[in-house]
Amino acid sequence: MPRWQMLRVLEEELGRDWQAKVVSLEEVPFAAASIGQVHQGMLKDGTEVAVKIQYPGVAQSIQSDVQNLLAVLKMSVALPDGLFAEQSLQALLQELAWECDYRREAASAQNFRQLLADDPFFRVPAVIKDLCTTRVLGMELVGGVPLDQCQGLSQDIRNQICFQLLRLCLRELFEFRFMQTDPNWANFLYDASSHQVTLLDFGASREFGTEFTDHYIEVSSPNPVV
Repeated sequence: MPRWQMLRVLEEELGRDWQAKVVSLEEVPFAAASIGQVHQGMLKDGTEVAVKIQYPGVAQSIQSDVQNLLAVLKMSVALPDGLFAEQSLQALLQELAWECDYRREAASAQNFRQLLADDPFFRVPAVIKDLCTTRVLGMELVGGVPLDQCQGLSQDIRNQICFQLLRLCLRELFEFRFMQTDPNWANFLYDASSHQVTLLDFGASREFGTEFTDHYIEVSSPNPVV
């Protein structure tokens, strides 16, 4: 996204006085994906922040592309009936719509921050409410190494991280019934100095009802109900 386009999105979302909220913002993003890019910035009080800015028109183009693909599938006889491709694409469309709603992601991040407030191993960056709109998301900037770059750690440390990730997965599914469903290792940053993992990117977070999770509990019980 060129500079002029980035500035236009910031002005449309945060107002013409957005620079009163962010005293500095790096023009070159330090991370980018298919939906948006992330810039490092600083608030007046010196807090370093990560500001995610959505590409203009991406939400509309995603919906249009998926709807066009659905239309093609409805006219096609090449796919077997049992594949349920249409249902899969509808689920994909819903998840991509969630990913494009940064207000929803901010709320999900705040929810996870509260749920994990007392957890000794996992942490969630603070959401900067003044920098949150549908297309802009500001959060506390944190350090760490993505888990897919942690091969050099000792086997003991890697085992501990894996154990904690499994514990988190089970808590999300059976205790919180609220899960971050994007298994991208770049969304997990390990800080060796604190021996903690920071969680990022909550756009695909979703709730699960007891009618869904209880089936898994039954399967894992000593006497499952068939």
